[in-house]
Amino acid sequence: GQFYFPRKVAATESKQDIVTCETEYTITDLCEKIKPEDCAPWDRDAVRLAITKATNAEPAYQDWERLMEAVKDNDLY
Repeated sequence: GQFYFPRKVAATESKQDIVTCETEYTITDLCEKIKPEDCAPWDRDAVRLAITKATNAEPAYQDWERLMEAVKDNDLY
């Protein structure tokens, strides 16, 4: 139920151009994924942008360091 395949395409690897997967991560989980210097295959900038957009934060939290302080203090949801 977490993988999505295009309709009317054979379910073989050679016939699939795009397959998507849906999963849930907490902000803490995502921050751990992008913490190492070499965080491949994760795109650090894309993850930070996704976290920033997903918060209920006001423009004051567009600064990554302030956003992480708020997350650690459980001030965001």
